[in-house]
Amino acid sequence: MAWSRDGALRAARLRRRRYAQDATALTGLRTSPATLTGAVAPGTSSALSLPANTRVGISFSIGITAGQLTVDTETSRNLGTPALVADEIYRLDWLERGVDVTITSAVAGTATLYAFDEWMRSYPIATVVFT
Repeated sequence: MAWSRDGALRAARLRRRRYAQDATALTGLRTSPATLTGAVAPGTSSALSLPANTRVGISFSIGITAGQLTVDTETSRNLGTPALVADEIYRLDWLERGVDVTITSAVAGTATLYAFDEWMRSYPIATVVFT
């Protein structure tokens, strides 16, 4: 189905408005990232409820192998990571507003959860320390 010029412009305006609403909802976490309660590795962090739809990413303070770090949601989505070098940001997936997110780590270190804007710039929104 071909889009008319007016239809394409309307869709672009709606997309920009949606991005702006989500960015506004994430402003609090972007300016002051949440500190989640950690655990002894292997363990799971406390939950963070996302205030907006966003693409998330994660990094870890030390190099890890595949599967040692996962982001889990209350809707039973388990987003694992491949092998990562220290502080490498790995883009995961879109998560919906209101979803509770927890981070599980098999090793000790600091995990940082990021949100991405429409230009794929990353902003830290939460950190958790595993001991």
